[in-house]
Amino acid sequence: GRIVQVEQTQEEGACYLLGAAISLLRDVPALARTVTLNQYQYLGIEQADNYATSHARASFKGESESSSVHDFYLGLERSSRVVKIDDFHALNAIPVATRVQEYTDLLRHFHARQAELTELAEAVRNFEFRKNLVHTRKVLEGWRGKPAEVTRDLEVQWLALIKDQSDLKIELNGYEHKFARRAALAFSLALSSAPEKSTERAELELRLWHIADGLNSLHRSMESILRLRSYSQVLGQLLVETDQDQSPEIEALCARFQNYQVIELNALMKVFAAVPYPLSVAAVSADKDFVPGDILSLAAVIQADVADTDSITSCPVACHRVTNAVCQYLENLNLQLMQRVVRILATVEKSYGIEATSEPR
Repeated sequence: GRIVQVEQTQEEGACYLLGAAISLLRDVPALARTVTLNQYQYLGIEQADNYATSHARASFKGESESSSVHDFYLGLERSSRVVKIDDFHALNAIPVATRVQEYTDLLRHFHARQAELTELAEAVRNFEFRKNLVHTRKVLEGWRGKPAEVTRDLEVQWLALIKDQSDLKIELNGYEHKFARRAALAFSLALSSAPEKSTERAELELRLWHIADGLNSLHRSMESILRLRSYSQVLGQLLVETDQDQSPEIEALCARFQNYQVIELNALMKVFAAVPYPLSVAAVSADKDFVPGDILSLAAVIQADVADTDSITSCPVACHRVTNAVCQYLENLNLQLMQRVVRILATVEKSYGIEATSEPR
């Protein structure tokens, strides 16, 4: 952490690394996994391996490599944000040839700016990481009773990061809106390829609507999800500190951030209760209340797949475990929906002979 801070500040007289310090370690992924799981077990989280990223990703069958997502999102996915999809039904009145031409123009626009887009998306994600890091430090230094100048300086840094990230988000939003239009055009073209008033068209339209509705619901809730993740990061660090200090002050601080997460998660679940689950219902077939034919909400699926969601109010440790699992679940859901979008884009481009350049890709 200190090395990263030195590299980020680049203050005169500070040490400069000739290479990444992490390169001195062997088998970094295995080491990181061991440290993370041991930390969870130390905090009292049972079956911590269930929350490993590799385990969560393995549970989604048929998921291709992330490189395929990059081939179509062209760097936009690097921001770790949710990209919505415009209303594709409204585009059906536009002639097919016009839609194909607009899609082609947008595709070439993205390819021409792929490097710029990738750099911008990664910068937004990096600012999110740095912003959460400074926020965590600000809370901890305030609890440790550091001088007011220290906490004030961290507050200024935090606000500056928020402003700088906001400026980048404005620029990134332009690309996100263009991709939302491009995806909507692809969905409408896919729908136009199906026979009118056929069962095939009705089923395809329903699947497309579920994918778009799932992404749009996650997009509307994105800021709440980011706050939940930030609060969880702070609470996790506070729980580490309780090993050395079990004073009433830090317990009250843990309870405060637990309450923040309870409020955010309850608000998210209320929103997701009105959102149909955008993927297959097979993942919740073990749910006792499940009846074939029922329309399951996203909230119901999260409660079925994430263990002990009701325990979030019981104690800070349980709250930290649940919120981490929910954030991981939503991140994987976003990735799965992106994979569905990629398959639709690939099919449409192949069916209509759309290419980014005059030469075959």
